[in-house]
This record gives sequence, C-alpha cells and structure tokens, in this order.
Amino acid sequence: MTIPGWYPDPAGSGQMRYWSGYAWTDARYKPSRGLPVAWAPVVMALIGLVVIAIFAIPSDPNRAPTCDGKTMGPGDRCVFANNPSRNFTYEEKLREQADIAAHPWPFIGFGIALFVVGLILAGVSFYNRRRAAHT
Repeated sequence: MTIPGWYPDPAGSGQMRYWSGYAWTDARYKPSRGLPVAWAPVVMALIGLVVIAIFAIPSDPNRAPTCDGKTMGPGDRCVFANNPSRNFTYEEKLREQADIAAHPWPFIGFGIALFVVGLILAGVSFYNRRRAAHT
C-alpha cells in the first residue's frame, strides 16, 4: 500500500496529484521551478560553516595587503574611484588584518549562529513537509 501524499500525476500532466492511500483525488498543483524553500536554511548553514572555517584557520596578520590583485608595500594607498569610503593605506590594512587575527571570535560566533539557525530552520521545514505529506 502506498502512503498518502503528493506524487507526480500518473496521467502525465506535469502536476503533482494527491494520493489518498486508496485512490487519486482531484487535488492537483503545479510544482514551482525555483529552488524549494527548504534549501534556503541548508544554504544558510553551509555559509555559516564557511565563515567558521575562514576565521578559525589562523592567517598571517603580517602578510602584505593587496589592492586590485596587486601586492601593496609600505606607504602605498589603495584608491577606489567609484567609492572613496573604501580607500585604505598599506598600514591601515595591516592593522585591520592584525585586529581580525587577534579577535576572530565575533566572526566565528556569527558563523556558528548562521549554522545553528540554518539547521533549526531546515529541521522545521523538513518536519512541516513530512507532516503535510501525511495529512
């Protein structure tokens, strides 16, 4: 016996049709073509893991900063013509790198939060889908 739920329409309509457990009902719906909503929390959890990995792996705070793919040297300034608020000097970037290397926990905490919230939302979504399939 097949479990009641939504299945591809055996008539080949390209829609989903509800099987009551005994017979096909007239209830149908066309599945969306985009990513299912359930993927959003999974992606959130994966991004959280990436953030954790990036900031948990120690990096060299003294590595030379780059600007537009080119290695900078002492006294150099990186200029963004379309967004001057992003401009920085070699020394400013070195200080920023040292600060991030010395205090990675806010970033790691953010990654952990993304990961946990993503897992919780994925679990709730999975639970709701399973519950809806059995009603």
